[in-house]
Amino acid sequence: MSSYEFETHEQGPPSREGELVAPVFEDGRSNCGKGEWVCEHRRALLVGAVQFRKAVAGAEQVTNWWTNGSNQIAFGRDNKGFVAINLSDQNLQVELPTSLPAGTYCDRLSTEECFEVNVLAQGNVSLDIPPLDAIAIDVLSKK
Repeated sequence: MSSYEFETHEQGPPSREGELVAPVFEDGRSNCGKGEWVCEHRRALLVGAVQFRKAVAGAEQVTNWWTNGSNQIAFGRDNKGFVAINLSDQNLQVELPTSLPAGTYCDRLSTEECFEVNVLAQGNVSLDIPPLDAIAIDVLSKK
């Protein structure tokens, strides 16, 4: 999938003079984000979400479900992964249990190389998530 921006619902994909559709890749380079193709699927957030999904594949249970009733939730997927989502306009600051082993994990949803999330010895994680943000950690993202 390589999406494009459009102004009307009748507008087709990017095209160039003499071509039917502008290429997504050209001369070994991507045309994403250059006014032609948007390519959301290449954004770090979406790539990380797919990696998380692959890491928790086969998980049968939702574990450690938590919500404060204010658009902030967290849950695990068996002992394979843990997600916390903050859809509020307030920081999410809380310590919650996970089913993950203690250690340092890389947040799959961060745009940083490896935004570290530490799971403590008893399996808890201390969170400070800004408004409209989230974290996802899994056994394959452990450092």
